[in-house]
Amino acid sequence: MHFSSSLGSGLREAGKRIAAFDESREKVIRESRKILKDSKKAIFLIHDSSFTKAAKLIETSESSIKKLRQSQDELTLARIGAFSEACQEFVEAVTLFNSIRHLRNDPDVLNIGLLKLVSPQDYVMGICDSTGELVRAAVKLAIKGNSEGVAKAEEIARELYEKLLGFTGYAGELRKKIDSVKWSLSKIEDILFQMKSR
Repeated sequence: MHFSSSLGSGLREAGKRIAAFDESREKVIRESRKILKDSKKAIFLIHDSSFTKAAKLIETSESSIKKLRQSQDELTLARIGAFSEACQEFVEAVTLFNSIRHLRNDPDVLNIGLLKLVSPQDYVMGICDSTGELVRAAVKLAIKGNSEGVAKAEEIARELYEKLLGFTGYAGELRKKIDSVKWSLSKIEDILFQMKSR
C-alpha cells in the first residue's frame, strides 16, 4: 500500500474514533451533571431530615450510573473527569444518608453496592468528603444540645480515619481527601469538647 493512502486511511479511521468519543463524552458529561446535581440536592435534603425525598434522588442517580456503565466502556468513563466527580458526590450522599441514620439509631439505611458502581478511588474520595458533611451535622446536633449525637458523629469520623490510615501508596488528590478526614475528626472533637466543658 502506498504511504499516502495508508496515512489517509489511518487519519480517516482516527477521525471517526475521535468523533465517536466526543459524542460519548458529551452524553456522559450531560448525565454526570444530572447525577452531581441530584446527589448535592440529596445531601441538602438529608441535612433537612427529608430522607424519603433524598432516597428517591439517590435511587435516580444510582440508576443513571448503572445506565452509563452499561452503555459506555470503562476506558471512556475513566477519561471523563465529570463522571468521576459525579460518582464521588453520589458516594458522599449515600454515606451521609447512612451515617445520619446511624446517628439517629435508625436501622433504615441504603444498601447499595457502591464498589460495583464506582471506581475504588472515587469510592474512597466520596467517603472522605462525607466527613465534611458529618461536621455540619455535628454542628446542628450541638446547637440542639445533643451531645450523644455529636459523640456518635465523632465515633464515625474516628473509625473512618483509623481505617484510612491503613492505606499506602496514595498521593495527589486522594492524599488531600484523606487528610481532610483528619481535619473533620478534629473539628467534631472540638465541638464535643466544648459541649462537655459547659
